[in-house]
Amino acid sequence: MNDRFISIPEAKLQSMYNHIWSSLEQILIAVQADISVGKQQNSYNGFFILTYGALYFIKATIFGNTELVYEIPLLDLSRCGTEEGQLKLYHDTTKISVKHPQVDELLSMIISIFLEVTYKFKNPPKLRVRSGLPLQNMKPKNRPNDLFFKRTIALAHFYKEKSEFIENATYFRKQEENLKDQIIITPELQVGNMFQTYGTTIAYESKINTILFQAYTDPNLSDLLNVILSQTNHISQVIFSDYKEQNPITFKFAHEETSINRYLFMRCCGQLAIDFINASVDFVTPIQELALSVCTLRAQEFGDIITYMSLSPPATKLKKLYMHRVQMKPFPFDDITRLMNFALNLETVVFRGLEIDATLLLRTLCDKNYSHLKTITLRAMVFKTNISDDLDMPNTLLYFNVSQCSFTQEIFLSLLQFLTRKWHRRSIVFAAQGLVMKDDVFNAFNLLEFDKIYPNLCEIDLTGNCFSSNAYNSFFAFVNTQKRLHCLILNDILTDNCQIFLSFLAKLIFELKIKGIELSGNFNDAILSHFIISLCGASWISHLRLEAKEQCENSIPALISLLEKVTQLSEFFVDCFHPRTPYYFLELWKEVANSKSILATNLPLSDMEELHIFGTENNLDFLENLKIKRKISDISRRVSLLQLVPYSDYSDLKFTDENFDSIVNKLRNETIFEKIASLTSKELNDEDKIDQFVDKD
Repeated sequence: MNDRFISIPEAKLQSMYNHIWSSLEQILIAVQADISVGKQQNSYNGFFILTYGALYFIKATIFGNTELVYEIPLLDLSRCGTEEGQLKLYHDTTKISVKHPQVDELLSMIISIFLEVTYKFKNPPKLRVRSGLPLQNMKPKNRPNDLFFKRTIALAHFYKEKSEFIENATYFRKQEENLKDQIIITPELQVGNMFQTYGTTIAYESKINTILFQAYTDPNLSDLLNVILSQTNHISQVIFSDYKEQNPITFKFAHEETSINRYLFMRCCGQLAIDFINASVDFVTPIQELALSVCTLRAQEFGDIITYMSLSPPATKLKKLYMHRVQMKPFPFDDITRLMNFALNLETVVFRGLEIDATLLLRTLCDKNYSHLKTITLRAMVFKTNISDDLDMPNTLLYFNVSQCSFTQEIFLSLLQFLTRKWHRRSIVFAAQGLVMKDDVFNAFNLLEFDKIYPNLCEIDLTGNCFSSNAYNSFFAFVNTQKRLHCLILNDILTDNCQIFLSFLAKLIFELKIKGIELSGNFNDAILSHFIISLCGASWISHLRLEAKEQCENSIPALISLLEKVTQLSEFFVDCFHPRTPYYFLELWKEVANSKSILATNLPLSDMEELHIFGTENNLDFLENLKIKRKISDISRRVSLLQLVPYSDYSDLKFTDENFDSIVNKLRNETIFEKIASLTSKELNDEDKIDQFVDKD
């Protein structure tokens, strides 16, 4: 089918623009026909015009002039079909007949344009069609081009918002060029009285999940946002960025349900967040996530935010709080305490890059008066003082992240004691990536009293750290005390003796029967291949991720042998081995692709690029099998699963010498790799929504 159906002279075509709303409305159909409207007995000679906005019926008058007789907004068209060689169109109770020799082509085009404009509408208008046309084949399989613009034109007619602001629909064409999952609204978009049209256009865009208002101070911002909130069913997050005090915004929200429950204020003044939270009292949908990023606030402003949150029922249901490089002096610890006391659904807190003593913040978060926190992230901060012996973890804690934080040896020792001093009923994922060490922090392992350590950690992530050989014994001895450990992550590590380090690691894997291993570093081929061969006897391993930094081509045959012997692998990924020839590389990945036990993997894109393998050759069909496997789990997904499928609650049991080991072994055996690798698509979607703010890098 052609994109346009034009059968009138160009001069006459140009005169038709006198009757349509905007010169932006591209004429798609322009034909001369006999037309009758409503109960008229006689038809008149005129023109039938179709744009993305409306169907126009125009009468030819004397002296070559024309007159608009009737107009149907495209989205108001209720019924259409062909009958006795005529095109029949219905709008409310009005019937229009169009007599033309090519009515089937006209009808097909009308339906196609209608389906294009309503692509993935939240509540698409119902168009009844009486025709033998194959309607299912006419639905667009992919998102139509320029859909923002086309939909804006259609919705303007539907809402009868005729205005010069329709010309601003071209704003969206810049967004179309690189449309991903976020749309940015800048002052360039002036909506005027067309906030219903523009808001619905944004709300119905199925590709986006985030709207960013960047210094957008249009007087109709609140109305525009209300429309988006009420009309969308897939957008989840709104971001406000770069708002200054000299441009205050007045928020007034409608009392309606919405899919949006995450709000981020980035480089914004405190007053904007205050006004927003104050107005949120009218929300129906709870605010589940609130983030402040790179903001400078007065301490009293943060206090006002917390006060208004306490008065707003939707805000009191907050689940996640994220604060990144927020400047406040003095830091309002008391307001954090106030928040914790009324936000009883708060499960996740992420504090990053705050210029305060992280130890003091940790004490505030671990107050015994509340124990609903499940994940705590204190990232890129300085622990300036020791964690005192009287401080205990919340009973519900399952994820603790101190990555990129700065420690002295003494303070790091107090952190290790904090994690293992007392029995914790839930297994904890502990992340400490890229620590900033003021001295040899890992020597703190030498100072531990190993007979006083409890096995509380189920996963340890020490990615990006340096290990000196004088700490090997005590470090691996500490890890060996963690009998509930199911995964050890040592990516991008540096060490002064790779061979000894990997021999310690192999011994640990066999002693603890660790089911998940992630490892990468500057290991040479001989050392790495020897380590891989040593794992061939570890039949219990179910999650393995290895990345080499040097040329390790000879380690690939060792991996093939490992796949033959470690039959419980459900998640497997290796890359960056820099093979010079493709033979063993292809053999390895054929094994992975055809494996019934390996349910999750990632494509080895780095090695594929190095070998110039793109999957187009006939002998690489197995790559398609790799693509349909689930992606290998990362730490954030496993934390999310721990929230969905928590470990058993053994808090009421008394741990005597007789039953302690058996209970610990039972906890260890509740591995999550098989569970996460076999999740259904629906379960995966639910799980992905749980922990957006757990850091993944």
